Amino acid sequence: MSPAPRARSERGGWSWTIGSLFGVRIRIHATFTLLLAWIVASNTMSGEGTAATIRAVVMTLSLFAIVVMHEFGHVLAARRYGIVTRDIMLLPIGGVASMERLPDDPRQEFVVAIAGPAVNVALALGFAALAFALDRPLAAAGVLEHADWVGQLFWANVVLAVFNLIPAFPMDGGRVLRALLALRMGTDRATATAARLGQGLALLFGFLGLFSNPMLVFVALFVWTGAAGEASAVHLRASLAGLRARDVMATSVIVVDADDTLASAVELVAHGFQSEFPVVANDGLGRRVVGWLGLRELIAGLSSDGHGQRIAAVMREGATSVGPDDALTGVLEQMQRTEGRAAAVVDRGEVVGLLTLEHLGEFVAIEDAIGMRARLGAAP
Repeated sequence: MSPAPRARSERGGWSWTIGSLFGVRIRIHATFTLLLAWIVASNTMSGEGTAATIRAVVMTLSLFAIVVMHEFGHVLAARRYGIVTRDIMLLPIGGVASMERLPDDPRQEFVVAIAGPAVNVALALGFAALAFALDRPLAAAGVLEHADWVGQLFWANVVLAVFNLIPAFPMDGGRVLRALLALRMGTDRATATAARLGQGLALLFGFLGLFSNPMLVFVALFVWTGAAGEASAVHLRASLAGLRARDVMATSVIVVDADDTLASAVELVAHGFQSEFPVVANDGLGRRVVGWLGLRELIAGLSSDGHGQRIAAVMREGATSVGPDDALTGVLEQMQRTEGRAAAVVDRGEVVGLLTLEHLGEFVAIEDAIGMRARLGAAP
């Protein structure tokens, strides 16, 4: 699956860290355990013995080890261009490498995107050589009939390489296509073209799935939402180009003190529209932003500790502070890099504005509506 910049809170998230490699955490989502449980249950209900069930579980874990290697292909290629990857998340449908950002240069994006499938091709060649050395067949039937272990892993890598090269987001093929198109038409138009193609393929998969394999319907939904999300993210970045934080920030911003209680925050939420509060504290050099209190943290704190708990005990640490003249595209990258949902605009030590992902999306939607009206020739 394709790498993507993601924001994920360390609290909850329904996932656990199972290890790290090259400084990148490997996380497993809770739904992955449901997949293993389903494999065990289906084998038991079909009358398969314990040995067959264990083989099925081991094969599944082997496949996901291959997925991890695929994702590290992306990770190491991105590291070559100075892009840091926070973690790799394993899901029942595959894996996702959470990068701080994606390359701006189409040539670099091509290398990062193709690196994952290239790992699968290399592994497939390796398993083919091993099968030849051991004089074992690589018949396609081995994929379906639990045949030779080497043969299954060979075909698993072939399928993963081909599937990920489908020219549709969020698969690697979508990013490869976008990178090639961007060399001629720019990133924004290339993304829109690749997204339209991806959604067209999603409709085809969905139609075929209705009459053949229902799994294609889930693939169609996955591709459709991935294409729409990628197009939206690139459009957001393009729309914010050239703007500064002061151009978009909300200027009516309320800050809360780290030593205040949750009861005071409840009052602010009940009588206002702000849902993300910069938390300030005195560190000896003056008051500065030290964290964030959002609805998620507020509700969790009230549920476990009650109204009297201090805000400092439940706030989301790691403040994102920017200046009024900072470029919005850079602010957006900083928010993604720090896994933040908001940024405080600070001028001469005072919080003068607030930026949230939701607010930026609303701003772009309004600008799009104004632009559409102008293009249609309507009077203001």
